[in-house]
Amino acid sequence: MEKLKIKRRNRKGNLTRGIKELECLLANGATVENIRKVIAKAQLRFESIEQCHDELVELIEKDEDYEREQAWITECQQEYMTEMISSKKTEVNRIEENNNESGEEGDAKSNSGEAEVNVVEDTNDRKATSENGNNGACGFSGNASSSDNKVNDDLLGFFKTLSLPKPQIKQFDGDPFHYHAFMSTYMNMVANVVDDNVKLNTLMSLCVGKALESIKYCVLKTPSEGCKAAIETLKYRFGNTAVFVQAWINKILSCPKVDPGKMTEYADDLNNCFEALSALGYLHELNNQSSLKQIVDKLPKFLQNRWKRENVRLKMTGVIPGLENIVKFVKASAMEINDPVFGNHENSSGKT
Repeated sequence: MEKLKIKRRNRKGNLTRGIKELECLLANGATVENIRKVIAKAQLRFESIEQCHDELVELIEKDEDYEREQAWITECQQEYMTEMISSKKTEVNRIEENNNESGEEGDAKSNSGEAEVNVVEDTNDRKATSENGNNGACGFSGNASSSDNKVNDDLLGFFKTLSLPKPQIKQFDGDPFHYHAFMSTYMNMVANVVDDNVKLNTLMSLCVGKALESIKYCVLKTPSEGCKAAIETLKYRFGNTAVFVQAWINKILSCPKVDPGKMTEYADDLNNCFEALSALGYLHELNNQSSLKQIVDKLPKFLQNRWKRENVRLKMTGVIPGLENIVKFVKASAMEINDPVFGNHENSSGKT
């Protein structure tokens, strides 16, 4: 428990430094792009604090200790939220200032004759807009109203984003089936983070088991080299195309005989395997007579007999049955067996 407290404290220190960096950027007129990058980095650091805090409170037994730790995270959250809201307002105001400056530059280029025409057009536009009920009795130009609405919409969207529940990312244990989904989620998380140390620490915290063991050496490198090495190692060990393809082949060919009640799960696995091998160009690995027979032999007996007739029907129409045909057959059979009204897999037998 003490180790978790130290870990959480260190992450809180990282967040504080990030907030100070953000305050410095805001005070010195940084660009909106730089502000957004630091905001994203601070958000990632705060999420790492919450993750560590959740692990800590799960080990607490006494109510008073629990309340004390909850008070700590609440104070941390208030500090974080206050700074995020302030920085978001500054970001929106800076965007508005840039837009206004651009508008003023355009106005400065107009001559007096054009200005008179603009006044007349503006008067007509206001009258027409007022008649349509868009501006009400105030008579303000549409640009001012649109500008205010844009600021309010941006702030409202930001507040809603902060109020959303934190997505729970499943830790990666080295399962090749989960590699692509895991890496896609991780890359989206750190897309706006420029600190390689934060990227590496986040990746390490999301890996367990074989995956974590394979990238432990990366902390001995510089953050930039370590982050790159960790990503490459995970891809080579668990996201390698050959490894992924072989994992699917083993799963399909080594599974036991399928019970009628589990036809839906088998149909899903078979379809996912077919789509994966097709996308990667490895369909031939299963699309051969030996493998196809092994797949069909795992079906219940009455479905094996039905497939034999389907096989003959396809050949008579000039089609050589392949994995795609078996996938369609298995999916249709699973839907038939598990139909909520007419399906009854418990009484399935050799009769068709």
